[in-house]
Amino acid sequence: MVGRSAQPPRRERRVCLASIAEAISRLPIEGEQMGTITRIVFDDEEFVLTAEQDLVDLMGKIETAARTRPTFVGFSARAGMMSVLVCAATRVKVTVEPRQERDDRPLVPADPSLEWDY
Repeated sequence: MVGRSAQPPRRERRVCLASIAEAISRLPIEGEQMGTITRIVFDDEEFVLTAEQDLVDLMGKIETAARTRPTFVGFSARAGMMSVLVCAATRVKVTVEPRQERDDRPLVPADPSLEWDY
């Protein structure tokens, strides 16, 4: 058909929305998010969200945008205010990870030249 934009098959849309719904259901309840880092990936582009960003609200906006025509969804990331165009085919991944404690970090010299004995 000429003049019609290609739409992803309905099954793909359901998988995308199901993934978002599953991610929302696994979110820690408020108050447990202290000491975590929240990352969100849109089609292989990763962002680290600020602590002030309401993740459940953001995921709801993404799910709504994925059900309608392409829509910009704004959010607060460490790099600043971001806006991503979301459609039914947009791949989204959300991770909430515990922040590493200072003792868990690998020992890496501040200056790489210090790692060799002269």
